[in-house]
Amino acid sequence: MYCTQSNKGKIFFFQNGKKEVLEIPSSFDISCSSQNSACGLSGTYTFSYTTPAPNPIGTMSFASFSGETWYFKSKPAPSTTEYNQGLSWDLYANCAGAERLVYSNFSILSGHPIVLSSNFVIDSSANKYLRVTNASGQLIAQLKADNCNFDVACSEDCPAGKCKCATDSYPGYCCLDCAATAANIKAITNELRANYG
Repeated sequence: MYCTQSNKGKIFFFQNGKKEVLEIPSSFDISCSSQNSACGLSGTYTFSYTTPAPNPIGTMSFASFSGETWYFKSKPAPSTTEYNQGLSWDLYANCAGAERLVYSNFSILSGHPIVLSSNFVIDSSANKYLRVTNASGQLIAQLKADNCNFDVACSEDCPAGKCKCATDSYPGYCCLDCAATAANIKAITNELRANYG
Protein backbone atom coordinates (compact mmCIF):
# COMPACT_ATOMS: atom_id res chain seq x y z
CA MET A 1 0.00 0.00 0.00
CA TYR A 2 1.42 3.39 -1.00
CA CYS A 3 1.05 6.74 0.81
CA THR A 4 -0.67 5.36 3.92
CA GLN A 5 0.63 8.28 5.97
CA SER A 6 -0.32 10.94 3.41
CA ASN A 7 -3.46 12.60 2.21
CA LYS A 8 -2.54 12.09 -1.46
CA GLY A 9 0.05 10.64 -3.79
CA LYS A 10 1.23 10.82 -7.41
CA ILE A 11 1.94 7.96 -9.79
CA PHE A 12 4.50 8.61 -12.54
CA PHE A 13 4.43 6.24 -15.55
CA PHE A 14 5.05 6.22 -19.31
CA GLN A 15 2.27 6.05 -21.89
CA ASN A 16 3.13 6.11 -25.62
CA GLY A 17 6.66 7.24 -24.71
CA LYS A 18 5.45 10.25 -22.74
CA LYS A 19 5.75 10.63 -18.97
CA GLU A 20 2.32 10.87 -17.37
CA VAL A 21 1.26 11.77 -13.82
CA LEU A 22 -1.88 10.73 -11.97
CA GLU A 23 -2.74 12.23 -8.58
CA ILE A 24 -4.59 9.95 -6.15
CA PRO A 25 -6.38 11.56 -3.15
CA SER A 26 -5.85 8.67 -0.69
CA SER A 27 -3.61 5.69 0.07
CA PHE A 28 -3.53 3.19 -2.79
CA ASP A 29 -2.04 0.00 -4.17
CA ILE A 30 -0.76 -0.66 -7.72
CA SER A 31 -0.52 -3.88 -9.70
CA CYS A 32 0.56 -4.34 -13.29
CA SER A 33 -0.42 -6.92 -15.90
CA SER A 34 -0.99 -7.51 -19.60
CA GLN A 35 -4.61 -8.23 -18.85
CA ASN A 36 -6.47 -6.58 -21.67
CA SER A 37 -9.31 -9.07 -21.78
CA ALA A 38 -11.86 -10.53 -19.42
CA CYS A 39 -10.18 -13.83 -20.35
CA GLY A 40 -6.88 -12.92 -18.73
CA LEU A 41 -3.39 -12.26 -20.03
CA SER A 42 -2.72 -12.40 -23.76
CA GLY A 43 -0.08 -14.80 -24.99
CA THR A 44 0.60 -18.04 -26.84
CA TYR A 45 -0.76 -21.48 -25.98
CA THR A 46 1.45 -24.33 -27.22
CA PHE A 47 0.66 -28.01 -26.86
CA SER A 48 2.02 -31.38 -27.94
CA TYR A 49 -0.51 -34.00 -28.94
CA THR A 50 -0.92 -37.53 -30.23
CA THR A 51 -3.61 -39.40 -32.16
CA PRO A 52 -4.36 -43.10 -32.74
CA ALA A 53 -2.86 -42.92 -36.28
CA PRO A 54 0.80 -43.88 -36.96
CA ASN A 55 3.39 -41.10 -36.43
CA PRO A 56 0.88 -39.21 -34.29
CA ILE A 57 3.01 -36.76 -32.28
CA GLY A 58 2.75 -33.07 -33.21
CA THR A 59 3.06 -29.59 -31.70
CA MET A 60 0.82 -26.58 -32.37
CA SER A 61 0.79 -22.96 -31.14
CA PHE A 62 -2.07 -20.46 -31.13
CA ALA A 63 -2.73 -16.92 -29.86
CA SER A 64 -4.70 -17.23 -26.65
CA PHE A 65 -5.56 -15.84 -23.22
CA SER A 66 -4.54 -17.30 -19.86
CA GLY A 67 -8.17 -17.75 -18.78
CA GLU A 68 -9.21 -19.85 -21.77
CA THR A 69 -10.01 -23.57 -21.63
CA TRP A 70 -9.02 -25.63 -24.69
CA TYR A 71 -10.79 -28.78 -25.95
CA PHE A 72 -11.71 -30.83 -29.02
CA LYS A 73 -15.25 -31.33 -30.37
CA SER A 74 -16.21 -34.07 -32.79
CA LYS A 75 -18.31 -33.90 -35.95
CA PRO A 76 -18.97 -36.37 -38.76
CA ALA A 77 -15.87 -36.96 -40.89
CA PRO A 78 -15.97 -36.84 -44.69
CA SER A 79 -14.74 -40.45 -44.69
CA THR A 80 -14.21 -43.24 -42.18
CA THR A 81 -10.80 -44.73 -41.36
CA GLU A 82 -9.67 -47.33 -38.86
CA TYR A 83 -8.45 -44.44 -36.64
CA ASN A 84 -11.19 -41.83 -36.79
CA GLN A 85 -14.32 -44.04 -36.37
CA GLY A 86 -16.19 -41.69 -38.71
CA LEU A 87 -15.40 -38.50 -36.72
CA SER A 88 -13.23 -35.48 -37.34
CA TRP A 89 -12.16 -33.11 -34.57
CA ASP A 90 -12.21 -29.31 -34.29
CA LEU A 91 -10.16 -27.39 -31.71
CA TYR A 92 -12.10 -24.89 -29.56
CA ALA A 93 -11.29 -22.42 -26.78
CA ASN A 94 -13.75 -21.12 -24.19
CA CYS A 95 -13.61 -18.27 -21.72
CA ALA A 96 -16.48 -17.33 -19.42
CA GLY A 97 -18.94 -19.22 -21.61
CA ALA A 98 -17.82 -17.61 -24.88
CA GLU A 99 -16.74 -20.40 -27.21
CA ARG A 100 -14.54 -19.79 -30.24
CA LEU A 101 -13.43 -22.12 -33.02
CA VAL A 102 -9.62 -22.07 -33.10
CA TYR A 103 -8.88 -24.70 -35.77
CA SER A 104 -11.48 -26.40 -37.97
CA ASN A 105 -10.74 -30.03 -38.97
CA PHE A 106 -7.76 -30.27 -36.63
CA SER A 107 -7.86 -34.04 -37.05
CA ILE A 108 -9.85 -35.50 -39.96
CA LEU A 109 -8.47 -38.99 -40.58
CA SER A 110 -6.17 -39.59 -37.59
CA GLY A 111 -8.70 -39.95 -34.76
CA HIS A 112 -9.27 -38.16 -31.46
CA PRO A 113 -6.29 -35.91 -30.52
CA ILE A 114 -4.92 -36.31 -26.99
CA VAL A 115 -2.90 -33.46 -25.44
CA LEU A 116 0.39 -34.73 -23.98
CA SER A 117 1.72 -31.44 -22.63
CA SER A 118 0.84 -27.76 -22.82
CA ASN A 119 2.38 -24.41 -22.02
CA PHE A 120 1.14 -20.81 -21.94
CA VAL A 121 3.61 -17.94 -22.46
CA ILE A 122 2.56 -14.36 -21.69
CA ASP A 123 3.08 -11.88 -24.53
CA SER A 124 5.67 -9.52 -23.06
CA SER A 125 5.07 -6.95 -25.81
CA ALA A 126 1.36 -6.62 -24.98
CA ASN A 127 0.14 -3.34 -23.53
CA LYS A 128 0.51 -3.12 -19.77
CA TYR A 129 -2.18 -1.91 -17.41
CA LEU A 130 -1.49 -0.32 -14.03
CA ARG A 131 -4.47 -1.11 -11.80
CA VAL A 132 -4.80 1.36 -8.92
CA THR A 133 -6.98 0.26 -5.99
CA ASN A 134 -7.87 1.89 -2.67
CA ALA A 135 -7.44 0.33 0.79
CA SER A 136 -10.74 -1.56 0.34
CA GLY A 137 -9.52 -3.10 -2.93
CA GLN A 138 -11.89 -1.04 -5.09
CA LEU A 139 -10.57 -0.04 -8.51
CA ILE A 140 -9.71 3.69 -8.63
CA ALA A 141 -8.06 3.75 -12.06
CA GLN A 142 -6.77 1.44 -14.78
CA LEU A 143 -3.93 3.09 -16.69
CA LYS A 144 -2.60 1.88 -20.05
CA ALA A 145 1.19 2.06 -19.78
CA ASP A 146 4.24 1.26 -21.91
CA ASN A 147 5.61 -1.07 -19.22
CA CYS A 148 5.25 -1.95 -15.55
CA ASN A 149 7.77 0.65 -14.36
CA PHE A 150 6.30 3.43 -12.26
CA ASP A 151 7.31 5.80 -9.47
CA VAL A 152 5.23 7.02 -6.56
CA ALA A 153 5.58 10.31 -4.68
CA CYS A 154 3.54 10.82 -1.54
CA SER A 155 2.40 14.19 -0.27
CA GLU A 156 4.39 15.33 2.71
CA ASP A 157 1.24 16.67 4.30
CA CYS A 158 -0.77 14.73 6.84
CA PRO A 159 -4.54 14.49 6.44
CA ALA A 160 -6.72 17.00 8.31
CA GLY A 161 -6.74 16.35 12.06
CA LYS A 162 -3.31 14.63 11.99
CA CYS A 163 0.05 15.94 13.23
CA LYS A 164 3.31 15.15 11.43
CA CYS A 165 6.17 13.58 13.42
CA ALA A 166 9.57 12.25 12.30
CA THR A 167 10.27 8.48 12.26
CA ASP A 168 13.09 6.19 11.13
CA SER A 169 10.76 4.16 8.90
CA TYR A 170 9.42 4.95 5.42
CA PRO A 171 8.41 7.63 4.46
CA GLY A 172 10.39 9.32 7.28
CA TYR A 173 7.38 10.67 9.15
CA CYS A 174 4.10 9.52 10.64
CA CYS A 175 0.76 11.20 11.09
CA LEU A 176 -0.67 11.11 14.62
CA ASP A 177 -4.15 12.11 15.69
CA CYS A 178 -3.75 15.73 16.87
CA ALA A 179 -6.50 15.63 19.53
CA ALA A 180 -5.25 12.33 21.00
CA THR A 181 -1.64 13.56 20.99
CA ALA A 182 -2.65 16.84 22.69
CA ALA A 183 -4.64 14.89 25.31
CA ASN A 184 -1.64 12.59 25.99
CA ILE A 185 0.73 15.57 26.35
CA LYS A 186 -1.74 17.32 28.69
CA ALA A 187 -2.07 14.14 30.80
CA ILE A 188 1.73 13.78 31.06
CA THR A 189 2.07 17.49 31.97
CA ASN A 190 -0.60 17.19 34.68
CA GLU A 191 1.08 14.08 36.10
CA LEU A 192 4.48 15.79 36.21
CA ARG A 193 2.99 18.87 37.95
CA ALA A 194 1.20 16.68 40.46
CA ASN A 195 4.35 14.69 41.28
CA TYR A 196 7.00 17.40 41.04
CA GLY A 197 5.15 20.65 41.65
